[in-house]
Amino acid sequence: REQARILLPQSMYTTFIAKVDLKNLLHFVSLRSDQHAQYEIRVYSDAIFEMVKEHFPWTAEAYLQNSTKVILS
Repeated sequence: REQARILLPQSMYTTFIAKVDLKNLLHFVSLRSDQHAQYEIRVYSDAIFEMVKEHFPWTAEAYLQNSTKVILS
């Protein structure tokens, strides 16, 4: 259903800049890395978490140790 929009004439690649705090970013990762999430968003979420691990290693380690919902593919 989500991918059906690609056939629309407005479907173009877009670049955007966003700001987010780390708590909400990790919440996004926990929701979107779930096994039941769509494959494409899981890949995106895993890539975001790799950036989090690079820039915030202590936070990522604590997140992995304390989160019960983390299922990275």
